[in-house]
Amino acid sequence: MIVMKFGGTSVQDAGAIRRVAEIVRRHAERKVLVVVSACAGVTDQLVRLSQAIERRDEAAIGKIKETLIDKHKMEAQTLTLSAEEKEQLERFNGEFERCVNGASILHEVTPRTHDRLLSFGELWSSVLTLSAIRQTGQSISWLDARTVITTDNAYNAAHPQTDALPLQVQQKIIPALERGIVITQGFLGATTDGHTTTLGRGGSDYSASLLGAALKADEIQIWTDVDGILTTDPRLVHVARQLTHVSFDEATELSQFGAKVLHPKTVLPAIQKNIPIRVLNTFNPSNAGTCITREAIKGKGIVRSIAFKRGLEVMTVRFNDPEQKSPILAEIFARLQETGTDVELVNTTERGIVLAAASNERWRYFCDHLPASWHITFQTGRALCALVGHLIAEDFSNLTRALGVMQSEAIHVEAIAQGGSGHHWAVLLREHQLTPAVRLLHADFFENRASVKTVAVA
Repeated sequence: MIVMKFGGTSVQDAGAIRRVAEIVRRHAERKVLVVVSACAGVTDQLVRLSQAIERRDEAAIGKIKETLIDKHKMEAQTLTLSAEEKEQLERFNGEFERCVNGASILHEVTPRTHDRLLSFGELWSSVLTLSAIRQTGQSISWLDARTVITTDNAYNAAHPQTDALPLQVQQKIIPALERGIVITQGFLGATTDGHTTTLGRGGSDYSASLLGAALKADEIQIWTDVDGILTTDPRLVHVARQLTHVSFDEATELSQFGAKVLHPKTVLPAIQKNIPIRVLNTFNPSNAGTCITREAIKGKGIVRSIAFKRGLEVMTVRFNDPEQKSPILAEIFARLQETGTDVELVNTTERGIVLAAASNERWRYFCDHLPASWHITFQTGRALCALVGHLIAEDFSNLTRALGVMQSEAIHVEAIAQGGSGHHWAVLLREHQLTPAVRLLHADFFENRASVKTVAVA
């Protein structure tokens, strides 16, 4: 039994959806659960619609609403939906219009309404994909993910109640799989009283992994628009290479450092059940992709990929008395926990504490509520560049090599972080130096060039 998740670019239009249907048909001899994202760009448009409602921009509201409905009607016309499928799509269109109109009257989009609005992307795409797969001659049924994945009411980033999931799967998915293919939506869940929730942006991968774990699937397939996981982002390095295998630990590190192939939470349910995840390319289905398993087959200390994060802000807290460090650190971590703020790097000296984080609302709220008596400075326009590999942080050789390469080209490293997991080294850079740093490091570690220079690491 396999779970096949298709991302937004995989279902971006009728042509892409037909390609997905053919891929699914080729796997139909196995029991298949299909999980789909919204069509490419639709979730972004729904977010913009929510923002337009908040600012009472009637022209934008009308235009976005009409664009979204017309897009899915056009794709439906191209795909030639059955009468039942057309009726289902029209029902979602009607619910969507009522949701938009209601929020527009109130001039307010609550977190609950925001999740309801965002849910229509996956609901629309799942009906379109259902039709295309049915037209390949397969027996297929549509399932509302909200009847299976129960969550808390933390709207916009809800937490699934994983203890309840196996029973829901046993009752609603397994019987349907006995009759044929099942298609459902990623990203969506519902509270115990039936209100729609979302699992956070990129949560369709998480949905697939949760359902695959509950089903005890043989494999979870993540179909996207690249040939699996690469040695770095091909938009920066055109000769980036495909990795045929990475470990769960390596995949987790890559996703946390912003690799777009996987959602950070995706691998967790799979790790618990030791289910392999395979990342594949919808537009090149003959490629074997990248297989993610518990084992690291390359051994420790080998750099597998170079990942990075842009758009970071750095906060430095300085103090004169070294004895202030422990109480200030304790207060910082307490406040981070209270506000639910994630940081990418923490560095300490006897005279200061450095934190780097994405510049978002939670980070700004955290910064705005620190004691006024603290001596704090901020720097924007920073980025993290990370070497990722199984237990590469157990020695300094890879870091020493990387620092030498960057020093040779006058790339200034502002801070160094060793992953607590032992699977990465990260350096903090000015954002404008990130691209040359990634290209230099990739050339040195993956393109068989000798290291330019080595430096001592204190």
